[in-house]
Order: sequence, then C-alpha cells, then structure tokens
Amino acid sequence: MATFSRACLSPGGTEGDGIGIVVNGTTETDIHECNTTTTTIYHEVHLWATNIGTSAHTLKLLVGGADGAAAAVAQQKNYIIQPDETLYVSPGFTLRGASTNVEIQAVLASNDNNEVIIHGYVNVIDQS
Repeated sequence: MATFSRACLSPGGTEGDGIGIVVNGTTETDIHECNTTTTTIYHEVHLWATNIGTSAHTLKLLVGGADGAAAAVAQQKNYIIQPDETLYVSPGFTLRGASTNVEIQAVLASNDNNEVIIHGYVNVIDQS
C-alpha cells in the first residue's frame, strides 16, 4: 500500500521560505530535486510563483532534467506573470526516483533577478 507524506522543497525552500529566481544565463535556480534512486518513490511537486516586481516576467520551468544538466529544454514550461500576480505553475508535476536524480529548475527570460519568488511543497509517494 502506498504511503504519502508532505515535504518542503529541496534544495530550495527547505524551511518553507521562498526561492528567488535569477535571469536567464548560465545558471538555473534549483527548485526541487528528487534525490532518491528508489524507483518506487515519486515526488509530486506543487509550486506557486509570485511577481513582486513592477513589470511582467516570463518564468521558465525546466521539468525532469537530470541533476546538474544545463536545461531540460524539451520539458520547458513557460509562464508570463504580471506584477503583483501569483500563479499556480506546477499542478503536481511528478518526478520519479531513478539512477540519476531528476529535478525542477527555473529561470527568468529577462528583467531583474529575484523579482519572481517561488513557494511550494512536495507530496512524497512511496509505492513500495
């Protein structure tokens, strides 16, 4: 029988704090990593992004890439977030334990660093 537990984002908001996103460049911001090699464990990730700036931002979520990979472009999700707006950007994207840890990363297409903040949680599902 499967068991469920709720966890904070890791390595991001490990204490429930928000994660500021950086502008597109050579570094993506790590939001959450499924850091297990057990293939019966799934991480169901729920994320909200808030634009605290004064102009619209394009947020790119990179879903399911291997840990340390440059970008999971084939699995890129784009969101335009208006000033003072909060969007539900990850309605349960699921990462599965594998031989290589997989993760969700984020980057802003333009404008200023840390004007989009991500909060969220993970439902950890163990089907062993």
